[in-house]
Amino acid sequence: MSSPPKAVDDPETRSDRRWTWGLNGPQMTEKNAYGRFLDDVVAAFAEVSIPGLPALWFLMYQGQPFGITDLKLAALATWVAMVLGVAALRSGLLPTPGVGYDGWVPARPSLLLFRVPYYSLTIVLGGFLAGAVGTALEQPALAVVAALLVAGGGLAAFPRVTESFEGWLAEWNP
Repeated sequence: MSSPPKAVDDPETRSDRRWTWGLNGPQMTEKNAYGRFLDDVVAAFAEVSIPGLPALWFLMYQGQPFGITDLKLAALATWVAMVLGVAALRSGLLPTPGVGYDGWVPARPSLLLFRVPYYSLTIVLGGFLAGAVGTALEQPALAVVAALLVAGGGLAAFPRVTESFEGWLAEWNP
């Protein structure tokens, strides 16, 4: 049995050289660890925010359903935690849980559309569940802590769920 394929964002295979845009157009530059992490934050922001737009749009128009006053705070905390979590996984600061490679799940075409419901559901669940915790305990700070737990759980499960989804796709479409 061969070893699992390395992720596209594997820290071992990444270069310190990155494309950057300056006054003279695109150019290749050497970046330190901080610069690489900022690049990963920008990529993670796009990866989480664009597929999460349906959830963000949905939550924007929610008032206080079921009396949850901390809904938007919890959703924002979930969203930010997901962005920072994906950036930390991409850069190698955190090990990728439950899979045989380091880095984040690559953006294959089969997984691009899978990210939309997964990230949206995680943001909505984080908003409602963590918001309900904060409202019930009358502590908005606990809503943020609960949102961090929901986001962390969603990101920890994502690599394994994507493996299962790709296995299902392979069986369904031989």
